[in-house]
Amino acid sequence: KIAGSRRVANPGCHASGVIALLYPLIHNGMLEPDTPLSCFSLTGYSGGGKKMIAEYDSETRSPLLDAPRMYGISQNHKHLPEIVRVCGLKQAPLFFPVVGDFYSGMEVIIGLHASQLKGPAGDLLDLYRSFYPGPIIHADANADESGFLSAAAFSGRDDLQITVTGGEERIVLGIAEIVPEWCLPWSTGEKCKRCYRACPSQYRAIKRDKQGRPSVDPEKCVGCGACQKACLKPENGSLAPSPHLRAIMVKPL
Repeated sequence: KIAGSRRVANPGCHASGVIALLYPLIHNGMLEPDTPLSCFSLTGYSGGGKKMIAEYDSETRSPLLDAPRMYGISQNHKHLPEIVRVCGLKQAPLFFPVVGDFYSGMEVIIGLHASQLKGPAGDLLDLYRSFYPGPIIHADANADESGFLSAAAFSGRDDLQITVTGGEERIVLGIAEIVPEWCLPWSTGEKCKRCYRACPSQYRAIKRDKQGRPSVDPEKCVGCGACQKACLKPENGSLAPSPHLRAIMVKPL
């Protein structure tokens, strides 16, 4: 289709990063199209074209260029319509592009709460890996450099890396809940200890009765999601009706 076209549009740099992150989530039902979103993008100055390159390379340039500069502050960035249309969003996200004093490279970040997702947050990286088999776009774990992510890490390259990160603070995100009709011990009597074994030893929020059926102690559960991540997926024998649902899931408070 592209080879036979008379005109081929050049996708926006910021838009490509945002779309690469959002489209798989919308397409797979992991994120609703009307979800309020906020996107941050840090880019080198070469993306601004010849005029901006000359401005940054000038020996008499303004000292204000020494620090990162946010633009598009009117929330009318020219690539927002592209993001909305390609991703099928119901509303444009808040978008905060920033240009920095480095030649090339880009870093796009979209923050999400677990309560905004329609499936386990622990499945995000696997979803991206399935959607992007590489090598141009690839999803990798532990992409940081000792806790930092540099926007210049892929400067001069022609590939895009996606990673999923999150904090390690022990905060209460919600309470895990079991859906008995999807749970093997409850529904079929089959033995399964996945959620029980996954619950961190310092909490021990999941108990099993004499029949091996699990239950959650709401006084001990902190909503860490370990049980949800360990729970069987439909392709591995789960009774859940959707690939993004589990027999035990964390419900936001």
